[in-house]
Amino acid sequence: MRTCVQEMGQAAGVVAVGDAASRATAIGSVAREVLTARTAQGAVVAVLANAVYLTTDAGEVVWACTGHSIPHRRYLHVPGGLEGVRPGERFVADGGVVRVGAHRVDLRAARLWCPPAVAPASGVDPAAVRERFAAVANRVRATTGGARDGVFLRHVIGLPLDGVADRVDRLFVRAACAVAGRVRTACRAGDLASLLTAGRGLVGLGPGFTPAGDDYLGGLLFTLHQLDRALVGARCWDGRQVAGFLSGVRGRTGAVSHALLSDLAYGHGPGPLHELVAGLVAPAGRTELTTALRDLGQLGHSSGRDLVAGVLSAAWWPA
Repeated sequence: MRTCVQEMGQAAGVVAVGDAASRATAIGSVAREVLTARTAQGAVVAVLANAVYLTTDAGEVVWACTGHSIPHRRYLHVPGGLEGVRPGERFVADGGVVRVGAHRVDLRAARLWCPPAVAPASGVDPAAVRERFAAVANRVRATTGGARDGVFLRHVIGLPLDGVADRVDRLFVRAACAVAGRVRTACRAGDLASLLTAGRGLVGLGPGFTPAGDDYLGGLLFTLHQLDRALVGARCWDGRQVAGFLSGVRGRTGAVSHALLSDLAYGHGPGPLHELVAGLVAPAGRTELTTALRDLGQLGHSSGRDLVAGVLSAAWWPA
């Protein structure tokens, strides 16, 4: 999600030759609906190192992963790659086949990816959930120390920010910590309205194809949505308030990032995030969450670790 190779308006460095055909091996539910249930047209909005992002004329965002694949309801995996595809090129999806640039991608045999579900009102002990959050925080704290840690993660787990400002903009570091402090106060008060008010200052904040503030806030709202579903009487998520918030911040970030933030706010995220939070709130509990944390750490430049910072911030919410 971080290293953008090309975006709309930039010159393409590769010209495709010929007509390449490939098969998608996996697809998420939204991507399948958008690209196979009906004819769709749109444009390539960004080409990253391992992904090509598409937006339909109706405004739906999907992407094709061409390298290391982390599942999501908006993704499809194309192991053969999409070399030569350029931002701004048109695509057409019809009859289960996507045509973009010199490529034809057959989606009809792709396996549907479904995330692990969180059981509603499962009766899990809130104290046990809090202990699991603490265990994950300790595990993350023991493995920090690189440039990919991110400002939000270091702030949430209480590590010093010495040297961080040497790698990123100092104004961003100060703004991120100030807003995260207001988010913490709202969480500890169990006040979703105040949390969303503070969250406006996170949307679009920071560098990256998906700004760090979007990832952090998305991870927090995702986790609150799952806690609200799993814990009896949690009352930490409200669809009407969240919908109003998302509508109000649409212009503060890019279209792709807003789509991902909206998904997260309603409990839809990348596969490892589902695995991590499902483990935290499972009735019997899961003590082995290393794989989910590792996979999230590989997501983007620091997007995955910003998501983890959001997850851990949900522990501030009163039990």
